[in-house]
Amino acid sequence: MSQETPKNTYVTLHKNFVRTDIEHTDRRTGETRTFNSVTLPKGTVIDGHDVSYYQFSPLFVNESRYRGEDYRDIPLLTNREVWLRRSILDKDGKPVPDGEAGEICVRGSGLASGYFGNWEKTTECFIQNPTNPYFRDILYRTGDIAVKKDDGLLYFLSRQDGQIKHMGYRIELGEIETALHSVDGIAAAACLFDRNRDRIVCIYEGEPDAAALARAMRRLVPKYMLPNIYEKLDALPMNANGKIDRVKLKEQFIHAED
Repeated sequence: MSQETPKNTYVTLHKNFVRTDIEHTDRRTGETRTFNSVTLPKGTVIDGHDVSYYQFSPLFVNESRYRGEDYRDIPLLTNREVWLRRSILDKDGKPVPDGEAGEICVRGSGLASGYFGNWEKTTECFIQNPTNPYFRDILYRTGDIAVKKDDGLLYFLSRQDGQIKHMGYRIELGEIETALHSVDGIAAAACLFDRNRDRIVCIYEGEPDAAALARAMRRLVPKYMLPNIYEKLDALPMNANGKIDRVKLKEQFIHAED
């Protein structure tokens, strides 16, 4: 009985979509290396998936066997189904089904190569696509937690760094803040987690005093989500982007007590 010879899967593209032997310097070793880069043009569909504008770095780029000198053959996989898709990922890097929360990860030709002068942050946030072990395919972990609903849209829930474990429960600080903003008279509010003391600190501006706000929150969230401390300010500090300056709040209400 003859054994079927494995066949390679190729994508054939015009040379304008392919760059080869791009030099870069490894920040850890100082060694100069090269890589290839391919951007899939608009309208590219592989195995039923629209992969327009996807960018990846194949190990090999060959002159096209059938299309002429202006085209390139990019071998993808050997004897395997091609599987490329956009997804939001869970904490283990696995795609989550619609309706479940996960971290938004982005990729594409406009993706930066990393954080300037911060190799530790770069390696943490710029990762190899965990669903694609076959060639270099970089994702950026945004830290934004979202859920994809039936209408196909992504709905932002909170920041990854806003998820804590308190009293044995996984808690999104953003959910507590949403409850705070639903209380009459609250103009702005932010929640911080003091890990050293295992307590949730609420800093807010508005009309209610701390006791009144605490009573209102007991009607809105479970006991394990209740802030342990309420701090009222005339105005919450804002950063240059017009958002609450959480760094300054941490310095004032968390680190100042360490």
